[in-house]
Order: sequence, then structure tokens, then C-alpha cells
Amino acid sequence: MKFFKTLVFCLGAFHFYAVSLFSRPAIAKSFNIGVSMDCKASLQGDLLKDIKNEILSLTKGEFDVRFPNQFKMVADCTEKGTRESIEKLMSHPGVDLVLTLDPLGSHVLAKQPAFSKPCIAGLIINPELQGIPLKDNKSGKHNLAYVAFSPDIKGNVELFKQIVPFKKAALLYDDRLSLGHEPEKIILDRLEKKTKTDLTYIRVGRSAGPVIEKLGKETEAVFLTDLGQLDQKSIAELVSHFKENKIASFTFHDRTMIEKGLLAGFDRTSEMMRFSRRIALMVQRVLLNEDPSEFNVGFSSDENLVINMQTAKQMGISPNFSLLARAELINAEPLITTDRKPAGAKQAGEIKISEAVTRDSNEMDAAGFGLSDGPKSLSLLDAVNLALE
Repeated sequence: MKFFKTLVFCLGAFHFYAVSLFSRPAIAKSFNIGVSMDCKASLQGDLLKDIKNEILSLTKGEFDVRFPNQFKMVADCTEKGTRESIEKLMSHPGVDLVLTLDPLGSHVLAKQPAFSKPCIAGLIINPELQGIPLKDNKSGKHNLAYVAFSPDIKGNVELFKQIVPFKKAALLYDDRLSLGHEPEKIILDRLEKKTKTDLTYIRVGRSAGPVIEKLGKETEAVFLTDLGQLDQKSIAELVSHFKENKIASFTFHDRTMIEKGLLAGFDRTSEMMRFSRRIALMVQRVLLNEDPSEFNVGFSSDENLVINMQTAKQMGISPNFSLLARAELINAEPLITTDRKPAGAKQAGEIKISEAVTRDSNEMDAAGFGLSDGPKSLSLLDAVNLALE
């Protein structure tokens, strides 16, 4: 009898184990993602790391996703070289999905006549102007998905002009990159014609000296793209020249450059996090056998304006209140006064915002400003509200 009970128990345990084992979803064979970069100057390396982490986190335990080094292609910044890199990935039987993150590669990939495997073009500027398939916010083309940023270049520049008016500007770009391919022409055409800006283009190498010489005395503003060859000393030299010569300096996306002394620009950190997750979700849907032609392509921008108030002060620039109220101000020294006399004021006269900023730090922290770590980043509107309590 005891033997029988033991046998039944063992059979039951085996049955439970077998059911558990075989009911689990089996991990499919390795899924290889091939990546094409426009050139060695591409600064999308960090972004690719974030995307890898998102994909691997999202698919862990369900799919075996890999990014083999042999399938990471780096072109020579030309359309011909980029096309060759993409064609190698498209034709290789070991590549299951092709991914691009740069503007030229994304444009070339999305313009392919047909797609033999899933493809994701990560950086499309404007699908309609670039002649890329678009129907009901989808590509509608078998195996093609992409992310359409459609940046508001005109709106960005007009916002910069509200900080300080200018007509003659220069665009600084890495000399390893080409500004001759179609997607960048679209950006530059918008920037120059639609904003009525006299724009010149300056190639930037490893030093600041040649750039300063080319700027000339008539340049009123500069737009900085990714300048990957400049070291910190050269960047500091450029920033110092901008300030001394009253040249307004802007970036469309790099907060760190504003912290280093540029006048203003946009912080798109949260946007890049959303972008990485979007690409990861697209890959997951491909793994679940969905057709990329049905993926939504639109991607809204997070345009968080940042102004370096120390730079503005050094240049004698006073942005209007509406801009100060909406922007994040770094290196701010709020010394603006107002004639408003709040009820309960101890003394008649002006209420200084600086007085609000220097209140007891515990009170400020309780208000959610976190100034115990130093009043380095503060919206002027927050300071005004606190001063008028």
C-alpha cells in the first residue's frame, strides 16, 4: 500500500512537471538585427545602446534577439556608400531585421522599391517631402516601418528669434558629414527660406580656430549640430567667442551644450527615451509576426526650451517674460522686481524675486523646488508665484 501511494505521488509530480515544461513558450531561434550607420561620425552610438537595452529587456525570456557585430555596417557619409551597406544587410540570409538610426540611412532604406525582410527606418524627417510611403499614419508597404519626427524647424527658429532677433546666421556641422543628401537638404531649405534667415554653412573639424575665422563679424547667430571631433577645450573656446562677440548660440537638441554656455536650445532627453521604447515595441511586434506596414509612424516631439541665463546676462540679452515663464532657466540669478504688493506684505514697495529664492531652504523644498541642492535650475514663473504668495 505504501509503495502504491509513493508511485501515485511520483507519477503526479512527473505529470505536473511535464505539463509545466511543455506549456512554456519555447524561445525561438536567434533573431539577428542588422544596423546601418551613416558614417563613423554618427553620434547615434549611445542611442543604439539604449535601444538594445530596451529591446532585450522587452523580449527577455521570450525571444533570443541579437545584434551581431558582423551585421553592424558603417558607411562613408555618402548616399552610394550608405546604399551599399543597406543592400548587404538586406541580402544577407543571417539578418532578420534591418534598422537605421541616421537621416541618410533611414531615407535610403525607406525608399527601397521592395522589402524582403522587416525594416525599420528610425529617423525620417518628413515622409511626404521625402516621397516615402504614407497612408493613414502607416507606411502601408509590406515589411516597412519608420519613425517620422517631422521637426518644426520654422517654429524652433522663430522661437529663438523671440529670445534675440537675428537675420544672418551660420550652421556649424561636423566636416565628416555631408550636407548634400536629400533629407538634410529638406531641413536646410526649411531653415533658410521659411524663416527668412541668411544662412551660411561652416564645416567643423578638430579645432575651433578655423571656425572662428569663418564666422566673420556679420554673423548674428549660430546653430550647432553634433560636433563630435571637438574636445572640451575647443568647445569652451567657441562658446567664449560667441559670448564675447554677442553671437546668439542655439542647439536644436543638446542640453549639455547649453550647460556649457550656449544661449538656448531644446532638451530632448525624454523624447529619446520614448523613441528607444518605440523602436523596441516595433521589434517586439515583428517578433510576434505582425507586418510593419501596419505600425503607426508619427512621433510627437518634446520641445523643452532651456535658456542659460548667465550667458544671456553676459550678452546683455533680456528674454521676454512669456519665454522665461515657459522655459527651464539654468544658471539663473532672479533679480527681476515687480510693483505688485501682495496682501500681508510686511513693507510697502517692490517685492524682489531674489528674496523668494533666498527664503528658508526648507520652505522652498516643501514647495517642490528642491533648492537644498543649490538654486541652479528654476522656472522664473515658480519664483514669481512664490514671491507673490
